[in-house]
This record gives sequence, C-alpha cells and structure tokens, in this order.
Amino acid sequence: MIHRLVILFTLILALLPTRGIGEEAQKLSSELPSESVEAVLVLDSSGSMRLTDPKKLRDEGTKLFTQFLKQGDKLAIVAFADTARVLRPLSEYDPAQQSAVQSSIEQVGQDGIYTDLLSGVEAAAKILRESTSHDGMRVVVLLSDGKMEPAQQFGTADSRTDVLLNELLPELKAEGIKVHTLYFSEMADQGLLRQIAVATEGVNLFAATAETIHQAFADLFLAVKKPQVLPLTSKGFKIDGDVEEATFYISRDGSGDISIRSPTGVVYNAGAVAPNLKWFSGQKFEVVTIHAPEVGDWVIDGVAQNDGFATVLTNLKLASDFPATIFSGSEALIQARLFEAEKPVVLPRMSGSIAFGFRISPTDRIAEPIEKDFLVDDGTNGDLVANDGVFSRKVTVFEEGEYKLVVIARAPTFERSQQISFRVRPRMVSLSITKEAVQPPAQAGEDAHGKEHAGEHKEESPTGDSPKFLITLSEEASQLQKINLKLIAVDAERRKLILPTSKADTRGLRYTAPVALLPAPGPYELQAQLTGEAKRGKPVKEESLPLHYTHEVHGEAPEVAIVLEEPAQEEEQPEPSIFPYLLGMTLLILLGAGAAFLHAKKSSAQGASVVPEAEAIDDVLEALKKLEEIAQKTTIDADDPLIVDESIQLQIRKGDSPAISGAVTSAGAAAAEGQPAAQAQGAAAPEGEAVPQPQEEKPAEGESGASS
Repeated sequence: MIHRLVILFTLILALLPTRGIGEEAQKLSSELPSESVEAVLVLDSSGSMRLTDPKKLRDEGTKLFTQFLKQGDKLAIVAFADTARVLRPLSEYDPAQQSAVQSSIEQVGQDGIYTDLLSGVEAAAKILRESTSHDGMRVVVLLSDGKMEPAQQFGTADSRTDVLLNELLPELKAEGIKVHTLYFSEMADQGLLRQIAVATEGVNLFAATAETIHQAFADLFLAVKKPQVLPLTSKGFKIDGDVEEATFYISRDGSGDISIRSPTGVVYNAGAVAPNLKWFSGQKFEVVTIHAPEVGDWVIDGVAQNDGFATVLTNLKLASDFPATIFSGSEALIQARLFEAEKPVVLPRMSGSIAFGFRISPTDRIAEPIEKDFLVDDGTNGDLVANDGVFSRKVTVFEEGEYKLVVIARAPTFERSQQISFRVRPRMVSLSITKEAVQPPAQAGEDAHGKEHAGEHKEESPTGDSPKFLITLSEEASQLQKINLKLIAVDAERRKLILPTSKADTRGLRYTAPVALLPAPGPYELQAQLTGEAKRGKPVKEESLPLHYTHEVHGEAPEVAIVLEEPAQEEEQPEPSIFPYLLGMTLLILLGAGAAFLHAKKSSAQGASVVPEAEAIDDVLEALKKLEEIAQKTTIDADDPLIVDESIQLQIRKGDSPAISGAVTSAGAAAAEGQPAAQAQGAAAPEGEAVPQPQEEKPAEGESGASS
C-alpha cells in the first residue's frame, strides 16, 4: 500500500505547472467553440426600412442565421422602433420549429415612426438576464439601417445614447453578454453602431446593400459560434470520416437550379426527399444539412463561383487563437492546432503532410485580403516552441477597422477552417518626425476641454524647417482625465532622457519637441508614453511604437534642461522557481512517513510485526524513471508505449502532401528527403489566390531608422 501512495503522489508532483508545450495546448483548448448559444435577434422595424430594403431581404438573412442553429441553442426575436416588442421569447431551438421561427421573423414589420436603439437592446438584456440557465454564449444581434431617433416622451437622442453607452453596455460587458451590430445603409449611424459593438467586445459588420445582408449574417454566425468550417473549392466540399453532420451554405448569383452530388454520384436538389436531408432555399442562397454524409468530395453544380462554406459536427476540431482587439502597427500572434475531442492531436510524423494557412480580410469595407501566409511550427516567426503541434505566425495590421481572420488546416484526408473577427484600434499615442510649422495654442497649459496636462510641456513657437518630434493623441485619448505625457529617448549607452514637449494645438492632441534637444550625435530610440484615467477612474497606460533616429549635430548643440535617468536595463527573465518542487517533495515525504506510521501502528495493534515489501522501492524507482523519460522529451511520439492509449493517431498515406484551398505543397516530399518541412511550405496557397512566397523580414512602419 505504501508504494502505491508514493507512486500516486509522484504522479501529482509530475503534474505541477511548468512552462512549455502544455501551456499552449491548454490556452488553445480554451478557444474550442462553445457547443451552445443563447441569441436574441433585435431587428429594426422603423419605416425607413421600406426605402433601404424594399424586398425585405433582411428577413432572408435573419432566416439564414437561424438555419445554422443546432439542437440545444436558444433563440429570441425582438422588433423595435419607438418601443420594443418581443416576437419570440427565449426558448430552445428545434429544427422542427423552423416554420414558426420564420413566421416570427416575418412579423417584424416596417411601420415604425422612430428608431430607439436603446429600447431594443434593453429588451434583449432583460430577456437574457431572466434566463434561468447560462450554459452557452449569450449574444445580442442588432440589425438597423438608422440612427438614434427616440420618441420625444422618452428623451433626446443624446440622453438615450448616453444611457446606452455609459450605463447599459458596461453592465452587459460585465455580465459576459456581447452585442454584435450589423448595418447596411449610408443612413445608419455607423459610428454609434461601432461603439455599441466595441463596448461589449462584439463584432461590427457592414453590408454594402440589402442584397448582401445574407452574406453579412453568414459571417456573423461564423464569428459568434466559431463552428468547424470546410471551404468551398472548385472540387466542392471534402468530407472526412470524422464528420457526423454537414450544413452546406451556397451563395447564389442567379435564378438557375443548384444541385449537390455525393461522392457516389447521388444527386440532391431542392425538391429531394431523404431521411437525412434538410434543404432551405432563400432568394440569394441555399442551405443544405445532411446527417451522416458520405466520405469524399461533394460537388456543387449550378454555381458560377466558389462562394460558400460548410459547417460540420465533428470530433476532429481546429482551435485557433487571436486577440479580439489589436493596436495599429503592433504585432499580434496567430496560433492554431488540432484537437480530437478535448485532447490535442500529436503530429510527430505529419509535419510534412499537413499545412496551416491564414488570410486576413476587412469586413467594414469591400476589399481583397490584406495578408495571407502559412503558419509554422519550427520556432520561427513568433512560434514559441518548435514541433509542439501549435502552428503560429506574427502579423501586423496598420489600417484601423474591422477584420476577419480565416485559419485553414489541410491534410490529404481532412480539412478544417475557422474564422475569428477582430478589430484594429488606432494607437492612443503616436510618434513621428515633422518639419512643418506648428501654430501654438491660444492659451498655455490648457486644451480645448480646459484640462490641465501633467508633465513638462512648453509653449511652441510657430517656426518651421527645423525637424521636430511630433506626438499625436487620438480622439479616444482626448477623453482621458489627468493626462501625463512623456517623450523618452534612449541613447546608444542605454541612458534614458526625458525630453520636454510643447503643446502644438488648442485641443491638446499634438505636442512637439525639437530634435535639437538631443544632447549628442548618435542613434536614439524614442517612444512617447501616455497615462491617464478613463471614465470611472480606470487607469490607462499606452505607448507609441518606438522610433529609431540618428542625430547629427550641426554647429554647437544648445543647452537644454533634460532629465537624465539611470541607464535602461534589459529585462532579465527570472529563473524558474524550484519552490513548487520542494513543496511537492516535502508533502510526498510527509505523506509517505504518515502512511508508514499508520501502517506500523495498525500492525502493532494486531499483534504482528509486518515489514513493508522491499519490492516497492523497485516499483517507485521504475515509475520515477518512466516519468523522467517523459519529462525529458520535447515532442511526444504517438507510438510511444507509455502514452499510446492517450495519443491520437491519424493515418496519412505515405507520399501525400496537403495543400491550402486546393493547391499542393511539397512539404511531405521534402520531409521524406530530409529537408525541413518549413522550406517546402511556400509551395501551396489558398485556391484561386496568388502563392504566398517567403518574404525577408522588414522593419515595421515607423521603426525604420531616420536621419536629419
């Protein structure tokens, strides 16, 4: 018994937290999509809808959203104009109730005189708060073509907007409720709808016309529920053996018939009847759900272009991670890996037979993808640990706005895709060099809001030509209280200098410092730091991107008061603490001693002297030896007999090579010839798109060296 206790607590000790592979797997496992959602659709029923959507195509888009819901999801429908009406209370969605759901959507109407966005969101919040169970995500989907225009008895547009932004939405964010917004008219208050989404970390989508609302709703569903997705290619949809159910979404661009052909040649169309088939036809799309689909390529006939996707129920899942909000010009890390149920898939022999790729596209404007490339698992390009099954790449987006990230994993026998919506915010503070003449403010020490700014700021004289460092604050920063601004320069010897700045406009959004303030020639790294308080006293600290500048002194350098700080020290990574291990060993010894004492006491009471079996020590040593072997491994072999029962093995045909969206990569062949897989990954690209080629690392914008 004693040796069993020793082995048990040795195993507990082995599971103490450590840095490395396990951390990334746990982080990505938390990104696996929730199995259920509680959604409230809040639909604008004001009279302006007659002008912006005369065909009521918004109803088609809303119906499309409900087509993707599954058993266990909950749905409510609210219409709003001057007040809100609940057309369907929050209740569990059943595909058999689809006709009743569609009837509720068609009751929304378009006769309202006013547009009170607050009333709609308040009604949705009340519905979700009264729900007795919160097993899934709680979301509000707000569709509108207008702006805040309440009835006079309820208050002004400004007062209703203030309650919405500063009272209701912060409460919803604290409760974990996200509000997603969708607008499709130039009449819409795009700024307000964007603020509503941003306040709760929701998604803000734009449809250029009512004709494209269904596409926006499809993107919205992908962003809300993050299902496992198969992209539509020229060969159709590739269904693998892990797929239990597939729902095909096909966007149509004409009035012709669309049909689906199974791998064995069975043809399905809108009139087909089968026990495992459900077909819904919209004016602009088709949605087809097939239970237990055949394995192989499903071909779509009757479409001019590959505009569609399929969501699948499967145990083999792609989990991807990316921040919901990033700052313009800052690096962000994409990470992705495969899971079988809740277990990370170990792919030691598949590194040459699977490819991970990504593309980033704007969603608030019509534009092509701004970036696409491969993810890597070789310890480069931001990948934290080589060969750990987590594929990564660092990316930088400079233009602010709304975006979607599509991550694709493809192997010869399967394919998975996932979409993540994210937002690029302008930096609160930016730093650049200018030679423009800058006019001074009307009054020193105050901005247009009458707020004093801490820090060492001086009045700017209206002179040009001589170069200056220009600090620019965003509109968001202008709303802060107790603003403190510093311009810090670090010289070649790592000494920090704080340069005095001068206010350069009446609003307090621009500050300058002459380059001549630098005391000596040579290279400098400069950065502007901003601190302040947001509403309710929340502290804010932001920094600009670093600016590299080489100073050349012409003539005698001016004497300027500069605050000199201690030399900047490089941050040192602390050595891992051994305290958890010492604590674990102490507990192990105490528990072992206690167990031995109790065992001896029990044996003495029975009048017998029992000596623990000596073989137990051999068992302990053997167990420790096996644990040490596992701990020393940086990658885990799926055939290792120590963990074979817990490993997920995927059979890949020898010599097969995957591709992203239909292209072929030579990574598998390269691996077979002993070349690193990463060298061969540049051979594939999403189908129909240019092949991404490896690029030399270039400095980020705003980081390149500049000289006077």
